[in-house]
Amino acid sequence: MIINFYIDGVIKRTKSGFKSGAVIRGGGVVMIGQDQDKIGGSFQATQSLAGLLSHVNMWNFVLRTFALVDMAAGFGTEAGNAIAWRDLVRSQGYGQVKVVPISRDPPIRK
Repeated sequence: MIINFYIDGVIKRTKSGFKSGAVIRGGGVVMIGQDQDKIGGSFQATQSLAGLLSHVNMWNFVLRTFALVDMAAGFGTEAGNAIAWRDLVRSQGYGQVKVVPISRDPPIRK
């Protein structure tokens, strides 16, 4: 099984080697913006995200490429059924996480 990571409708990274049909059990924790060296700990500040994230979503099925391109252009539904951005911004953040309102002119990615 292959997992693709997209930014603005463009594949940025592909990971393979996942067992097809495998189930990830619920009740865990999703880490975004930090690398953990062992389950539940061993975080290093130098391995953390320093930047902005928006509209992070995860689905439990494969999305068609055209759907991702539409979402990147501002069309279509963006709420993931496994992880939805609206739920992430309401969840508990640790460290120096700050939720800020969406501006009309977001920073330009370099």
